[in-house]
Formats: sequence, C-alpha cells, structure tokens
Amino acid sequence: MNEIKSDRILTRLGKQPDDIPFSYEELTYFISLPNRDPEIYHSDRDKYLATVDYEGYVFPEVHGLMIELNKNEKTVQVAYLSLELLRAPVLERWKYEGKITESEYKDLRTFILSHSLSKQLIIEEVMKQVRRDDRILFIDEKDA
Repeated sequence: MNEIKSDRILTRLGKQPDDIPFSYEELTYFISLPNRDPEIYHSDRDKYLATVDYEGYVFPEVHGLMIELNKNEKTVQVAYLSLELLRAPVLERWKYEGKITESEYKDLRTFILSHSLSKQLIIEEVMKQVRRDDRILFIDEKDA
C-alpha cells in the first residue's frame, strides 16, 4: 500500500526513488569495524540480507532495516538503520517547501528504507565499512 502511495507522490513530483539520496551515518553496527574475521571480511554480497523490521500485519509499522550475514549456516546481525534516524535531505526540503505533507514525508521515508535499491546501497555501505582499512601511517619524528 505504501509503495502505491509513494509512487503517486514521486510521479506528481516528477521524481524516481533513485533521485532521493539518503545518509548512512546513522547505521548502528553490531560488530567491530573494520572486521578482520575472515568469515565476515571475505563474505560475498549474496551472503548479506536486508530485512525490513516491522510490527503488525494488517497495518504494518516499519521500524527500520536489519542487515544480516549468513555465516556458516547461522545468521549474524551486522547493522541496523532505524527509520527514525534515516536522513534524506531532499525529503526534508520538500516538506519545508510544502511540496509534500507530513504524512507523505513519513510514507516516502518508509518507502525509501524498504526499496530494493536502498537495500542494495545499504548492504554495499556495510560491506565497505567492514572491509575498510584503518591502518595509520606513522611518520618517524626524525624525518618530520
């Protein structure tokens, strides 16, 4: 239902879901970063799963997006992005400019969080953070 409403809103505004960038800054990680556990570090993209966290069946209320990793036939929770913390400056600007209502703003945030493209982008960001290289280059003080 939310997808239909959100598609109508985006059509009215002449936009597509990929026209709405969002921030990854509020991702909560349940593992250390970067992570050198070989089973996590070397996991392929297809081992990651993005699942919408919601409550209720008739009128589901979305709470966030859980990123999990299938590791040796068990599931490891890797990261979580709360809907409340999802930041999409374009949506906030549209709301401020009166292009969308508060209700439409909430619908679009839910739509963006649960959209397949967003899930892929969030998984890619999680993988990037898991594999990031935080080695610090030390400069010999004598050479400085």
